[in-house]
Amino acid sequence: TDHSYLELNDEKFYFHGGATTSEVFSLMLGNMLLIIFTLGIGTPWAIVRSVKFTLQNTMLHGAFDPTAIEQTEPEFNDATGDMLLDALDLDL
Repeated sequence: TDHSYLELNDEKFYFHGGATTSEVFSLMLGNMLLIIFTLGIGTPWAIVRSVKFTLQNTMLHGAFDPTAIEQTEPEFNDATGDMLLDALDLDL
């Protein structure tokens, strides 16, 4: 997260990760053991643990106003779903 930033109105707001190496190592070890001992069933919990850890240990520097965020592409047209249905020969 240390190399990530948010740009708003030509102003950059930088993220900073506050986790230590030992905290990250213990998270990874715990997730690995969770996945191994549950034979893969614990994978969703490991993912949730990782995301929660990342969000709890990430800070945004600067006076950021979240109400100023706007959609940059108001009419986003993505035909990926249509192409996938065609590829699978499904009609919905």
